[in-house]
Amino acid sequence: MQSTRFGETILFHVDGGVDVGDVDAKAAHLTVPIDSTVSADDIITNLLKSQVHDSDHQNKLAEFIEALFIMYRELHFVYCEINPLVFNNGKMYVLDMAAKLDEAAAFLSQKQWGNVDFPAPFGRAAFPAELKVKKMDSQT
Repeated sequence: MQSTRFGETILFHVDGGVDVGDVDAKAAHLTVPIDSTVSADDIITNLLKSQVHDSDHQNKLAEFIEALFIMYRELHFVYCEINPLVFNNGKMYVLDMAAKLDEAAAFLSQKQWGNVDFPAPFGRAAFPAELKVKKMDSQT
């Protein structure tokens, strides 16, 4: 999942792992506008049906993706990648996940996020004004 200025895009591809290649080119895409939601049926029809042929797996994946999408929006994520996600003996397992939060939403989600420390952008020290704001934020 990734956020854009117009909504979120959910990508899905049945192949995973380190050798998946160009996911953007291979994956099925489902764009969900900001003022819309997505249902398990939408997910099955637009993402899973052409790649996942087991209906039980389709239903479990669709329910998982729908719940993940709700959490993604409620907690102000801007990116979430699960690779790989596997089935074993009828159960689904997330083996690895990477995610990014929208730092600008900290005032809305700090309690749900817990103690998240956002580092300065890579390769540079914080500017004096950024340090001042950080100090003020820590006191409120």
